[in-house]
Amino acid sequence: MSRIQKIFVAVFQSFSLFALVTSQRLVHSQVFRNRMLPTSRYTRSTHSCSVQSTDWLECILRCSEDNNCVSYHFDMVKGICGLNSFGLSASFSSCDSERLVYSEGVVFQQLRKEKNQVQCLSEKTCAPELNQAGGESCKAQVLRTSCKEIRDKGESHGDGEYTIKTPESTEILVYCDMTTDGGGWTLVKKTVLTSKTPNTLIVLSTNWRSISQYDDPKLVIQPAALKELRNRLGFNQMRWFCYKKSVNRKVHIMTKATASGESVIRYFSESPPVPAKACISFQLLPDDTSELARNCDGWGGPDNFDEWGRRDRSGETRVQYDVIRWQKNGISVNHFSMYPGQYLCDDGALSITSVNDTWAYYVR
Repeated sequence: MSRIQKIFVAVFQSFSLFALVTSQRLVHSQVFRNRMLPTSRYTRSTHSCSVQSTDWLECILRCSEDNNCVSYHFDMVKGICGLNSFGLSASFSSCDSERLVYSEGVVFQQLRKEKNQVQCLSEKTCAPELNQAGGESCKAQVLRTSCKEIRDKGESHGDGEYTIKTPESTEILVYCDMTTDGGGWTLVKKTVLTSKTPNTLIVLSTNWRSISQYDDPKLVIQPAALKELRNRLGFNQMRWFCYKKSVNRKVHIMTKATASGESVIRYFSESPPVPAKACISFQLLPDDTSELARNCDGWGGPDNFDEWGRRDRSGETRVQYDVIRWQKNGISVNHFSMYPGQYLCDDGALSITSVNDTWAYYVR
């Protein structure tokens, strides 16, 4: 087949529903915009490979010409093509497509059925090895509503990405910390600096689904997103961590599962915010070495103390900007801030940043 013919086929695949005849099965293929598989992100998956591609059609061709490629993702912004050896489960029906999760700027398309994949009824996941005479035996995959529930059900396989299912049946990929303080923590946001000159671009988000893009340095989670996340996950604790090489101290604290801890969560998720007392609301984790956590009576400012955040910066960025501010003798001393361009960890405004400096916060 000539190159022109291949491109024609690729265009036909991309913009219409069609029947693709392969040696495996006849399947329908549809392009899903701003969607991706919930089981993995192609940049991390051990079952896929990512290649730089400046052209969507080139990505389609790569997958169609590779017999091991079942589906692909293409990032329209970054030009990254992910070739996957897996795809949607069950019968690849329109209902099954609801399992795809939101991922801005990414298109997903499945071109083939997975090898050994058989068709099941009732939207269940097939287990071909369990096939019995007279029909196919299927087992349903049970998705939990949070990292904590995964832990409580004894289904944890350590720190990493999991797919959870919210009460309204929305599936989303999240990162779970299954180690710290017994595990069960859902990561909301994490920033790891990759340069001595940190990112200063900002994307404000009121969408709770943004937690699936937890490592996007531009993303700033707003209180409305945290509130919606709480409505779905039902968390009653928050946890913060940061470490800067130039400071060489760790901030690692979590709210108590008490009324005072509840007031902190409400401060960061409700509008208008009600100031939350600091010292009675949190506890240190074993690896905390910060000055900040040991001087909670000086948090707040400029006129109020023993409080989270600061009253003159209690707007829509308070979830990440000046989360903690320790003021001593009228002078701002140390902060916890993971806002683009304002990366502070138990230090002040003139601090030096380094590669691999880290900030994160979780809920449970």
